[in-house]
Amino acid sequence: SQMLGPVSFQVCPWPLDRSTPSLQSAPSTQLPSRESTPPPTPRIGDIWKLARDPHGCRFVQDAFDNACSEAERLAFASEMHGHVWAAIQCPYANYVIQKCIGTMKADNVTFVIDEITRRGPAATCKAARNQYGCRILQRLLEQCL
Repeated sequence: SQMLGPVSFQVCPWPLDRSTPSLQSAPSTQLPSRESTPPPTPRIGDIWKLARDPHGCRFVQDAFDNACSEAERLAFASEMHGHVWAAIQCPYANYVIQKCIGTMKADNVTFVIDEITRRGPAATCKAARNQYGCRILQRLLEQCL
């Protein structure tokens, strides 16, 4: 665990570049109102870094929700390619994968299935037994069947 002021949270074991401007400008105690101006969009290239941060993952989830088009969601999701297995094990990035699955067309989230099954026959069972992976599999079943 790490202490940041009065808030304590668990950080994913992967290194996170805290110099990312998107993280520095986001307030840690108060989120902007959804009724006000549209939230800023995360920069392409920052999605995976933000997904592993407790505040950044919310920022990315909002970007999926507020995207103007499927093409914009595809651009965000493309940065999660190659990181699905790590996201399954992360208490923050798993929410981004779930949001990706929930907001995109089923044909555009096959990369999630591919990255899990590419690890071998036991990988799906391992993901199903994981506290975060089971939620990703649940979203896949809900959205893709």
